[in-house]
Amino acid sequence: MHTDIEEIKLGIINRFLLGGRVVAIRDNGICIGKNFHVYPIPSENLAFKTGLLIDTILWGEKKYRILRSKELRDALHNICKYRVEYWRPIYTESFDKLVDISQKFDKYIVLLSTYIRESDKSNWISRLREAHELLEMQEAFVQIGLDVNKVEPSLHDFLTHPDVFVDNINTKFVEGKLNENLQLFNTIEEHPLTDCQRDACVRDEDNVLVIAGAGTGKTSTMRAKAAYLVKNGFAKPEEILMLAYGSDARKELEERLCDIDYLKGVAVRTFHSLGKEIISQYENRATNVSVLASDSAQYIKFIDNEIESLVAEPSTENVLCEYFSEYLYPQPSDLEFKTHGKYLQHVKDNEIRDLAGNLVKSYEELKISNYFFTHGIKFEYEPEYPHPVNKPGRNVYRPDYYLPELNVYLEHFGIDEEGNTRPGIDRVKYNDDKDWKISIHKEFDTNLIQTFSYQSKHGLERALEKELTKYCLENDLEFEEYLEPVETAKIFSALKELGTYKNFSKLISSFLTLLKSSPYNLDSLPVTDNTVYGKARTKLFHRIFKRIYGRYCAVLEANETMDFADMIREAVKIVNENDFHVKTKNKFRFKYIMVDEFQDISPLRSELIQSLQTVGQRCAFFCVGDDWQAIYRFTGSDVGLTTNYEDYFGKTYPVYLDKTFRFNNKIEEVASAFVQVNDNQLKKQLVTHAVSDRTEVHVTPGVKEDVFIDILNRISNEAKSGSTVLVLSRFKESLSKVKCLAGRYDKLTIKYMSVHASKGKQADYVIILDVTDGKYGFPSKVMTDPLLETLLPRLETFAYAEERRLFYVALSRAKKSVFIHTEPGKESTFIKELNKNGLDVEFSATELTDLVIENALCPECGVGTFVPKKGKFGLFYSCSLGINYCNTIAKVCPSCQQAPFINNGLNHVCSNANCDFKAETCPECNTGMLLVKKNSRTGEEFTGCSYFKGNEPGSCKFSRRISNQQKVI
Repeated sequence: MHTDIEEIKLGIINRFLLGGRVVAIRDNGICIGKNFHVYPIPSENLAFKTGLLIDTILWGEKKYRILRSKELRDALHNICKYRVEYWRPIYTESFDKLVDISQKFDKYIVLLSTYIRESDKSNWISRLREAHELLEMQEAFVQIGLDVNKVEPSLHDFLTHPDVFVDNINTKFVEGKLNENLQLFNTIEEHPLTDCQRDACVRDEDNVLVIAGAGTGKTSTMRAKAAYLVKNGFAKPEEILMLAYGSDARKELEERLCDIDYLKGVAVRTFHSLGKEIISQYENRATNVSVLASDSAQYIKFIDNEIESLVAEPSTENVLCEYFSEYLYPQPSDLEFKTHGKYLQHVKDNEIRDLAGNLVKSYEELKISNYFFTHGIKFEYEPEYPHPVNKPGRNVYRPDYYLPELNVYLEHFGIDEEGNTRPGIDRVKYNDDKDWKISIHKEFDTNLIQTFSYQSKHGLERALEKELTKYCLENDLEFEEYLEPVETAKIFSALKELGTYKNFSKLISSFLTLLKSSPYNLDSLPVTDNTVYGKARTKLFHRIFKRIYGRYCAVLEANETMDFADMIREAVKIVNENDFHVKTKNKFRFKYIMVDEFQDISPLRSELIQSLQTVGQRCAFFCVGDDWQAIYRFTGSDVGLTTNYEDYFGKTYPVYLDKTFRFNNKIEEVASAFVQVNDNQLKKQLVTHAVSDRTEVHVTPGVKEDVFIDILNRISNEAKSGSTVLVLSRFKESLSKVKCLAGRYDKLTIKYMSVHASKGKQADYVIILDVTDGKYGFPSKVMTDPLLETLLPRLETFAYAEERRLFYVALSRAKKSVFIHTEPGKESTFIKELNKNGLDVEFSATELTDLVIENALCPECGVGTFVPKKGKFGLFYSCSLGINYCNTIAKVCPSCQQAPFINNGLNHVCSNANCDFKAETCPECNTGMLLVKKNSRTGEEFTGCSYFKGNEPGSCKFSRRISNQQKVI
């Protein structure tokens, strides 16, 4: 019950304005008539404004107007005092709570001796939510006379600017720990740790991501971090887990730790051995690794044997036969190629071979060839036509196929029903060429059948068989007599002989490995190839794979063994069990998980360490890697887990190790600039310990074997005895021709390996071979099979992103100098980029390199460039696609003698921008050019076609008199 303190009677007007006769002032508010108004809280308005006749009462958000009344105004002025007396006991309780919280918080901060992590900050904010609400009452506390100076400022500082508050404390913590551990950081390695390495050691964030450039001492940093944690009491050795990717890397880490007594309890594992250990401890049983997982040779042998057994099995024989003959190669949609040249480039880069071993120029030709092979029809691919041709510019006519037993030629024409060609092909010219070929067979009375691209819609093989049957009927032949269907075993033998079988075996083994590590099973795989061909190929492959996969799983189960994917996947399940720590006796309750080569992390491995972090004891990640060296996507590694680390693991403190102890400044400038062309790579600037004042990256074009010897001679002349040389190539097969050439360089230690195998290695000098354009060049243009793309991390949009990183790995293996081999006119896009970007790279010139004309595209395919070559008749240029795909040849310019002379339709023009010489294209053959010639009898000059060869086949006899006016000109 609240009592009245004072009562004021109202005049007539104020009664009307306030709606009551009396204003009663009570200890908890005022009552006007029947309406009661509690005192506004201290932070709200309670004021009186005086006017000439009317006063205004501000009561919280409400306003009351009254006729000026001294008695009422004096009474109302006392309300402020009454309000404070009313709210003080209520607010004092909240205030005392705030003071108590602030003092405890301040005491905690003063005594705090650890780093404040992002998770700590978030927990504090959550736990101090009530204190934050009380702090918002600070103005009210002041108004009721409470001494807000009792509230410790640290609480206010934290809750109002938590990031600044935490950063200030952590900065002092880091500075203190750096000073305390000065001796440790100066002596733990051969060289004192760099400032960045020290910072990585003392930062104790939930996530510390160390981006370590090549040669910047990542292993040293991990070793120093572990020593710092143990020596400073932040963790016991057994509370630290170090993870490496391979057994060699694990052994190196163990060896680096074993010379420090207090680190001997640190757990150093590979992901697989950790998974195995978790399973064994939880299930209290031995876990055996399958030999199919531990021995790659045995794994491949198992896959090969299973394929062979399926070949011999009647129920799968036809399926394999169909796959080998029709679906061995992934076939992109024609819509992916804007020009015929791009299509030819793709076919060349992926080396499409038929079952007889012929390199074919299209997937349609592949179908035709394989139809002949599987049906036992003897055929020759692109044989030389036995009769002389009479088309200028064409010395040899080669029909697509010849069937000797049937004595018939086959030409396959890439046109639709209306005679339209693929984009980029001159429709008129192509159809004229088609008509010419048909006329040749008529002229020499040779048999010709024809097939067309449009027949593929309803089955090209069916159309081919129809044409062959029709031909046999017309020539009184029995088509069936020439058919000898080939058994699957023979097809399989052909694949083995060609080496193509290895690709299929590798596809099966890679698909199996990736599937086991993926979140999918065969029934839940997403579809990535929606073409009719792609769907059919996928379905057929799955039928074959399912049989092999079933047998693989059966072998593991029968032998009570596991593979590596099983170890990690089963371990993830176990870690998430409620009794995990109980059954494993807290052996895996880590405080710190340190991951080496983090750029190679895969989603499944990531899932394992995140599960361990969740069940750990305030467990932090310390991940060391270099996204510039992420080169294992084909095994399932996802560089995005590094470049977008925070998206997956939360707030992260990044450290960039910026001093490399491997290569010099000249190599660094080239390598770093090259890899950072891709904006998706994390940016960093390396400082080198070694400094050179000369160019250390050299590009030498020429024949590989000759260039290799020249480079070794150059190295041998300047290198000290015992210097090391690493010879690298994109594919190890490219090394075979040069391994036997280095025997006489006794002062050099030379090793050969693929660039992938060189990861983690270094040498004084590095030689990179075959940095050329093409399938087995650098960057490689080998297409990843769409079947595997289904299981791989998302492909990066930047062109050759991983190949670029791989080239960086090759460059960064060298301590002193890098030598790069290429071929004149076939320089890869990487070589052209090094040349164009103004980097400090030495480009050696040869007679032919000076004759390479940039961007001199072949007019026929529009993709290849002209490559200078020396023949028995002197200099000429040929298309870089090669004779099997584009046999265009250009003569050298008659004027400047140093550039291809190209037919643009109206004229032959010089590709040299500094030469404006041109010659009219022959109007008759449209191939040769008109040259000024002299009549041997009269001496009179005339113009004649360059393809005039007397009475020989292919001779063009066009000539034109030169008018007097032309002579004057």
